[in-house]
Amino acid sequence: MEKALEAFKAVVRVEAIVEQVQKSVQAFEQRIELKCESHERRTDDRFAHAERRLNDKLEAHEQRLRELERRMAEAEGKISSALATAYRIAVEDEISRKNEKDAKLAVLSAIPTGNSGTKKDSTDA
Repeated sequence: MEKALEAFKAVVRVEAIVEQVQKSVQAFEQRIELKCESHERRTDDRFAHAERRLNDKLEAHEQRLRELERRMAEAEGKISSALATAYRIAVEDEISRKNEKDAKLAVLSAIPTGNSGTKKDSTDA
């Protein structure tokens, strides 16, 4: 009977040790879980911060692109206007030169020649 009592006491001690180990394991698992959650929150915060920075940079680049596109359209308009003005001036100069040439020819054709005393033919000039 004494052996049975000692065996029972040993079983009770082992059960107490097992229960203590289970509590320790459970507490350890809870600490690990809390650390994981904390790490996940910090990681999420870092990713969110990085995402915000990237979005801000993207927005800045998109805004810069829109500004460059606006400037380019403005420059294209100025170039088109300058080309149109240059073409108009070239055409006006050509017309003016042609008119001056025609006027000179008309004056020259109106001058009498000394040979016959008649007006010079415009085809002779």
